Amino acid sequence: MSNERSKSELLEAIRKEADTGKNAVDHYTGFIIPPFAELLMNLAEQAEASAKRLERLTKRLYWCTIAVLVLTFLLFAKEAAELYRGRQ
Repeated sequence: MSNERSKSELLEAIRKEADTGKNAVDHYTGFIIPPFAELLMNLAEQAEASAKRLERLTKRLYWCTIAVLVLTFLLFAKEAAELYRGRQ
C-alpha cells in the first residue's frame, strides 16, 4: 500500500479532473475513471480486511460463549451434587 495514493489524494485528483472537465466542450468523463477505480480498489481492500477482522472476532466470541456455557454447566452440576449430598 506504500506506492498507492491515499483516499484524500485520490478524491482530490477526482475533484481536480472533474473541475477541468466541467469546462470541456465535449464533456468527456473518461479522465475521472482511473483515480475513481483506484479509490474503489483501495476501499474494497480495506473492506475485505475489516470483514476478516470481524470474522475472527466473531469466532472468538463464539468460543468464549461455549466456554462460559461449559463453565456454567460444571458449576451447576457441582452445586446440584452438594445439594444432593446435603439431603442424605
